Amino acid sequence: MHGGINEVLADLYWDTGNEEYLQLSRRFHHHAILDPLSRGEDILKGKHANTQIPKLIGLARRYELTGDQTDRRTAEFFWDRVVHHHSYVNGSHGNHEHFGPPDSLNNRLSSNTSESCNVYNMLKLTEHLFEWEASPAEAGFYERALINHILSSQDPEDGRVLYFHSLQMGGHKSFQDPFWFTCCVGTGMENHSKYGEAVYYHSDDELFITQFIASSLHWREKGLILRQVTAFPEEQGTNLEILNDAPVNATLMLRYPAWAGKNFSITLNGKKIRVRKSPGSFVPVRRNWQRGDLVEIRMPFSPRLEAMPDNPGRVAVCYGPLVLAGDLGPADDSLAGDPLYVPGLVTAGRDPSAWLVPSPGEPNTFLTEGVGRPEDAVLRPLYKLYDRNYTVYWDVYPAGGSVTVKFAADKSHYAGPVFGVRTVCIR
Repeated sequence: MHGGINEVLADLYWDTGNEEYLQLSRRFHHHAILDPLSRGEDILKGKHANTQIPKLIGLARRYELTGDQTDRRTAEFFWDRVVHHHSYVNGSHGNHEHFGPPDSLNNRLSSNTSESCNVYNMLKLTEHLFEWEASPAEAGFYERALINHILSSQDPEDGRVLYFHSLQMGGHKSFQDPFWFTCCVGTGMENHSKYGEAVYYHSDDELFITQFIASSLHWREKGLILRQVTAFPEEQGTNLEILNDAPVNATLMLRYPAWAGKNFSITLNGKKIRVRKSPGSFVPVRRNWQRGDLVEIRMPFSPRLEAMPDNPGRVAVCYGPLVLAGDLGPADDSLAGDPLYVPGLVTAGRDPSAWLVPSPGEPNTFLTEGVGRPEDAVLRPLYKLYDRNYTVYWDVYPAGGSVTVKFAADKSHYAGPVFGVRTVCIR
């Protein structure tokens, strides 16, 4: 349980120049975990999730100080496996604090998914990796987890935070008593002070705008001053206002999100810039930037389905960067939160724009139309549901007849899957 001691010792080496701290950092190298990962072996099944992530953060920091390629390769492999093979749609991972088999999430939905400390540490690891290669994929994961887990993990009424972010079908958020001081209360408070931490990065001549968050930046080495003005994600775009008095020659690297379609656009002082990049990239805009320059980025959202890796018939509904959740009624309504009564979706089509209708006057909110069984539902951004039962994942059925559905119910700590059954009419 030594966690990130290897990182602390690597930092002490950097602070002091004393090689003994670097050697001691290597003594806190958990060979049983890190050696298989260094060989490209995913051995995470059954492992306590948040115990492992700080060890990889330590390797990432050590690579930055020593150039050890094995440390770098191990950290990158771990990040890829967690993000692409162990994570839920909201950028979180883990059930009852533990990893499961890779690409096997369908039966791992409970009230104890998505420990907040884990996401905190994955974002910390992501920051290290992004600084090495400025990968749009890493910036995209950061956005997904920041909006759909971190922002979603605090009650705006009283500031309480989540230990686990429930993804149970028909579950609700259980905010922590701040006087029962779990690890996720500590990091949970820190989470919400860090929204400006990973918005901007720079090289010698490039400024990367990675997140769309209202903020101001003074790049002192270059003299560039800008203000980002946006209500994202309630606004489908952002503006960058240049405020420096003297001209500054630099390249703005503007993230073109992977979820954005062909209608993504950039204008400079009212003139449209030709975008030659594809979704999931950075668009370079080079200029001698002067006070009064205005960059406007528009990225219309569109709905899409993201399926469980091990069950194409169980899906989440996303809208641009947002995970949408079905609003199933007040959290104290136990019937509305019963998995037996979570609606299914009956549709042959995989394009949700065919059966989602915008809710008038409510941004990023939709009604299903004619596909909900036993009834249609309202879908809202997951981060906006606090005292409500909800479902992030939906079972999808073809029309005609009925089917018996086996679903994973919540279960006791560390127990194997517990299943219930329901019969759904899909006429």
